[in-house]
Amino acid sequence: GLLLVGKDVSYLSTEIKQGVLANISFYDQQGNAINSTLGAVAMPPAIAAEQLALIVENQERSSLVRKVSAGSSDYHEILGVWRTSRGDVLGLYGTALPRTLLIRIANDYRFQLALWVILAILVVIILGLYLANRITAPLVRLIRAASAVAGGNLNVQVDTSGADEIGLLVASFN
Repeated sequence: GLLLVGKDVSYLSTEIKQGVLANISFYDQQGNAINSTLGAVAMPPAIAAEQLALIVENQERSSLVRKVSAGSSDYHEILGVWRTSRGDVLGLYGTALPRTLLIRIANDYRFQLALWVILAILVVIILGLYLANRITAPLVRLIRAASAVAGGNLNVQVDTSGADEIGLLVASFN
């Protein structure tokens, strides 16, 4: 991230919110909320000391996600360390999305995935039926001709439509 000198934290949180379309919160080194775009409804709760230590310790490997309630809405907030360019910890920042939004997005993708799977299955079935018909149709004609020959009609001819194994079989029958 980048911290601009001379920019107010409330200005930064508002600008970041417009850029990422999520609520942004800044916390001090003790985990208390300094500023938040959730503040219009209610400031997010302070971060517990054990969570604070866990975030700073594991910042390179993973992020902590916590549930936050502000007003009548529930949010998932991803927390990260807010540092200077020299590595000094200034505090934490959080990015929060409404829980209903995350569930709706997951359900939308689940529905799209199900549609794609169903479409793929239908394509495979239609392609399989087409290929099976292309293979069995000449064999069915050959079986009918063989039945006619068995019935005494020796003038039966089967149309030779291919140069594959089935075509060779039809040609030898004729």
